[in-house]
Amino acid sequence: MVCPSCGAQIDGHGKFCAVCGAQLPEAAAPPPAWSQPVALPPAPPPAAYNAPQYAPPPAPYAAPQYGAPPPPPYGPPGYGAPQYGAPAYGGGTWGAPYAASRPGGSAPLAGLLALAGGAAAVASAWLPWATFMDTSTKLIDSTDTSRLECGYYLVAGGAIAAVCGLLLLMRTGSLQLFGLGALAGGILVVVVEVMTYNQVNQVSDLANLYGGSAGISYGIGFYLGIGAGVVGALGGLAGLVSRR
Repeated sequence: MVCPSCGAQIDGHGKFCAVCGAQLPEAAAPPPAWSQPVALPPAPPPAAYNAPQYAPPPAPYAAPQYGAPPPPPYGPPGYGAPQYGAPAYGGGTWGAPYAASRPGGSAPLAGLLALAGGAAAVASAWLPWATFMDTSTKLIDSTDTSRLECGYYLVAGGAIAAVCGLLLLMRTGSLQLFGLGALAGGILVVVVEVMTYNQVNQVSDLANLYGGSAGISYGIGFYLGIGAGVVGALGGLAGLVSRR
């Protein structure tokens, strides 16, 4: 620096001039860095019309179309958890209805009831139906088809119930149709037995009216026929409500 008193060139590190001894002015301390103004970065130029942005806008949400399959929840097939409904290690399909593994529902039970009831009803036609004055009568001996008190109708009703019960056991065709047939056969057997019972009661009342003693007792054929008709009808009813 230059001494302001004598004009000599000095280093300027001391407070006095080394040549003339004059006191040197103190150097001004540099201003702190925080007080200096900070230069801001230049503003980016305005985007041109229709120029692409820095980031593309997000795609609008698209609702799934009706009938379109939902996206897989666990990524592509073969990775992650198995999909619902997929077979696991050779097993059956998950979520399959339980009724599909048991076809027929209650058809076997319905078929057994109808078959047993129909066969017993047919057999009851040849068994002693009633005893009248020490003489056993059988319903198969009644051959007047103009009346319901006929053994042919009893055999026909039992045969229909038995055949429909066999078809229910085989589970072929319409189960409801065979159940309806077994129900009709069982009802026919019961109606024949009830009508014959009423006829026998009328004969007994007439005998008692004239002072006689009818001495009528019902045999095993009557009770077996009534029970067989009820069982056959129950089997038909179960066949009506059974599922394939």
